[in-house]
Amino acid sequence: MSERQKRNVIIISLCGVLLLMVVGYAAFATQLNINGTTSISSNWDIKITSIKQNTKEGDASSLEGFPKYEDLSATFNVNLVSPGDYITYEIAVENKGNIDAEVARVKLSEPENDAIKFETNGIEEGEILTANGGTDILTVKVTYSDEVTSQPESLEASLTVTLDYVEKGKKSEWAPSDETTAQKLIKIVTTSGDGLYADEYEPNRYVYKGANPNNYITFNNTLYRIMAVESDGTLKIMANSSIGYQYWDTTSSYIWSSASLNTYLNGTFYNGVSENKGAIITHIWNAGGYNSSSLSSSMVSAEKETTVDAYVGLPTVSEYLRAGGSSSYMNKGVNYWLITINSSDTRYAWYVPNNGSPSTYGVYDWGNDGYPSFIEGGNFSIFPTLYLSSDVQLSGTGEQGEPFTITNYLE
Repeated sequence: MSERQKRNVIIISLCGVLLLMVVGYAAFATQLNINGTTSISSNWDIKITSIKQNTKEGDASSLEGFPKYEDLSATFNVNLVSPGDYITYEIAVENKGNIDAEVARVKLSEPENDAIKFETNGIEEGEILTANGGTDILTVKVTYSDEVTSQPESLEASLTVTLDYVEKGKKSEWAPSDETTAQKLIKIVTTSGDGLYADEYEPNRYVYKGANPNNYITFNNTLYRIMAVESDGTLKIMANSSIGYQYWDTTSSYIWSSASLNTYLNGTFYNGVSENKGAIITHIWNAGGYNSSSLSSSMVSAEKETTVDAYVGLPTVSEYLRAGGSSSYMNKGVNYWLITINSSDTRYAWYVPNNGSPSTYGVYDWGNDGYPSFIEGGNFSIFPTLYLSSDVQLSGTGEQGEPFTITNYLE
């Protein structure tokens, strides 16, 4: 969404706060707040202009001095005494600017107390609030449920109603401010061509496939590629360019948790990140071994048999294959290491050769390790891989010329 479109979004939130027992069978006090924030230009001006009590039933009543409002904020305080009591209010929202506005969304929070019911009506998605004085009415009804037959355990309830307005005709370009990046990306899932696909091996996970999908992202002032939208909402990203060459392990440990490359990535490399560092989260990495280059559920399962908790790692061999292998963006045309060890001989680890067909190679030159034959080790390229927090926010299209850019975690 362009900067102008961002300026033209206004959010009105109605928050019910507290319901307290007073006397009798049950007496309640509830406070309903309407509040919101907006960044406006000189010709975009939407405000609450009036609130009036409309109808009521039983002993329901407003407390003295309520309701009241100012700009986009209003407060209610209501007494509900007996089941069946209710009170309604009409809230007038006026477009004082000279740009026609459209309702992009009407969202109600989930009910949290069966004894207290909130209802709203009168404003619907897609309605136009015309410029220069156009007015719409939102009705709020607070009811003490007549289905209650005994004193409720909870005497509190809250309500949030969000009205999102955008410039008329811009609704299709609008995204809810509370929508996560993962939710936004999942909307573009495809079943053909380059793009984001549902992972056929892990539920609720999505992977980018193809030679050049629009998955470019800028991290730490460097170009990366989004590999996957994980089931926990995190984004797994991989550097688009190598940071140099190293052996997989020089310690004779033959396991990723103590491999020299793992130590380097989570030490020297991680400590050297100067931008967006707060977006990196520690995550579980699949570091189990496998002995075949054929993608299968067995390969995916084997990779999960050994895990490491860390900030930085490398792709697995199955992730390379799930992206499309040699015909994918993960084929860099150079020899580079993967995190997966060869389960048949742990002196070898998986790597992607410059021809794109995954194979295994010695983790180091073990010329004096006591083995009967010399093990030739690979001094291969390194493409650091990491997980971004599920609350990371992005702008951009993901194209190489307009990569996704992190808009929070800017330190």
